[in-house]
Amino acid sequence: MLSEEEYHEAKWQLENFPTTITGQARSRKRQQLKHIIKEYEYSIKYPPFTPAPYLIYHINRTTSDAILTQIITAANTTTFFCLDTESVIVHYQPNKPTLIQIEAILPRNYSIVIIIECCYLPSRDTFSFSLIKKLMTTIFNSNNTIYVWGEADELLPFKSYNLFDDEQLTHVQFNNLQQVFKNMWRESHTHQSSNDNPSTECICEPCIGKSPNEPWSIQCAVAQKLNQWLDKRATLSKFDIGLDPALSSCDLVQQNERERLTKYAAYDCLAMHQLIIKLRIMPYHSTTTTEHSHEHSHEHSHENSHEQFNYELENISSDDENDSPQPPPAHVHIVGRIRYPREWESSLINEQVPEHIHNEQVHEHIHDEHIHEHIHDEQVHEHIHDEQPPSPPPHTELTLEEQARKRRENRKRTIKQRVRYYRKEIICRHFNRRFTITKVKETLRQHGIPYSAVNKSKSGFTLYIGLKKADNIDEHERIAQHLFSTHHHQHHRHQQNDQQHRLQQHRQNRHQQNDHHQHRY
Repeated sequence: MLSEEEYHEAKWQLENFPTTITGQARSRKRQQLKHIIKEYEYSIKYPPFTPAPYLIYHINRTTSDAILTQIITAANTTTFFCLDTESVIVHYQPNKPTLIQIEAILPRNYSIVIIIECCYLPSRDTFSFSLIKKLMTTIFNSNNTIYVWGEADELLPFKSYNLFDDEQLTHVQFNNLQQVFKNMWRESHTHQSSNDNPSTECICEPCIGKSPNEPWSIQCAVAQKLNQWLDKRATLSKFDIGLDPALSSCDLVQQNERERLTKYAAYDCLAMHQLIIKLRIMPYHSTTTTEHSHEHSHEHSHENSHEQFNYELENISSDDENDSPQPPPAHVHIVGRIRYPREWESSLINEQVPEHIHNEQVHEHIHDEHIHEHIHDEQVHEHIHDEQPPSPPPHTELTLEEQARKRRENRKRTIKQRVRYYRKEIICRHFNRRFTITKVKETLRQHGIPYSAVNKSKSGFTLYIGLKKADNIDEHERIAQHLFSTHHHQHHRHQQNDQQHRLQQHRQNRHQQNDHHQHRY
């Protein structure tokens, strides 16, 4: 962010722009200065943009078929989407299409944001690629409404990735939210003379510096309508580096950069969602609609229904040896303390999906009408400590329906355990992987933090701490913010080294005293 001195310098440059620079170079430079000035002014005047609860899914060659199947199911539960794209500037060539961001607006203002990393798609002859195409077909449906900021022409360069075609786009109902916003602002904010109401500042388009034909940027719309600052500093970033941590191993700096770009890519869609709510231009999205959509989406079976939750954890570690829930899945980012809406949880729980767990990892069948694969049954191992369903009579084989029922009951209990352990939690974003889980627990006990379960993400840079009690959660979170970081680990190592040095020094002194005592006698 600019300093105040740099801000005033940028304003001076804009007001005293040299006449020697003309043409496109002049226009481009003036636009850059205006953007810098606006960014600074919004950041000073407004708090940062805060979206409604959401989950992020990356779609690329590392995304499992299970996740893709679940996203398709989620997309079938709604008819409202927000869409945006990102491209990378290539000198002397057309921009390189890189990301497609799609937000599926779910009931009660929850949503999932799907970030399709087009530069890292699986091979076109794979089943995963066919699932991604199926997802695009589900979204680009004539019954859906897709909100975009501007024209849908920005999708045209992405046709080269073979995810959709012209015919699909012609049947989609795209809604230009940018033009809708401009029209509504004009109607609701007519010019008010200072003589009529001296205490009120006029915010009609001419008074805030908007010409009649000038389009609204989404940043300006969020500032004027939501009174929030939508950070747009990453507009010209390298979105083709692979934002999903699963694509490559990254150090802490690289991971933070990818998280920053992922957040930027998601926020344009989420900002449109908030503007839609504020403008009240979307019909009421009731749970009845969701239930009806579930009936039509029942044909899409799910693989690995455990992966519906917004965790990215390894095996859960708990003090209670007799009550250890199953590990939540990867590939889904946490947002604050928000859990996914129970409507979707319930729909996925009730799907008749046989699961096969082997070596603490979940493997399930997909029984879709388009999928004709046969997977041999494996022995089911469930770490469930609640009451089990009644055992069948001896020498009686369970039917497929009974097996599916038992597995659904087991899954429900597993999910209940998982939710109970992480109903209240603390998230440490800059976790140092050198801390062992045992040391984490010991440190939490030393600081009086009543944990119920402790886990770290598969990437190893995030720590999740489930709390037994909701009391003093803010105080516990404040304490935990200073724990388990690289600085804390270094401090811990210094303490260990000092302790070992003092112990060694003590032993040497004892040894010298013993030698001196023996020498005297």
